[in-house]
Amino acid sequence: MEKNLSIDDNFKFCATIIIPFASNKNALYVKKCLDVDDELQATKVIKVLNVSGNDLKIDFFSTELRVLRVCVSSFYDMIIVLVRTLLEFNDNNP
Repeated sequence: MEKNLSIDDNFKFCATIIIPFASNKNALYVKKCLDVDDELQATKVIKVLNVSGNDLKIDFFSTELRVLRVCVSSFYDMIIVLVRTLLEFNDNNP
């Protein structure tokens, strides 16, 4: 699912997170799980997810630093749940 990106000068703040997984399959699985959720403040934050090899790369762009912090913090909470789920139901490491 491709999203139309419109990142203009209002999105002054950014953060990039790269999470390595044991396999490309696991990285794609996590990306697909995260892609279904739209941002609650879509006018203030844009999240772009990409998989490269075994790495999940997430780029955040925001109009406000506080919104960026909240978004990244919430994202880490979701990643923790997904990794724990992979550990529980997957024979391999996440």
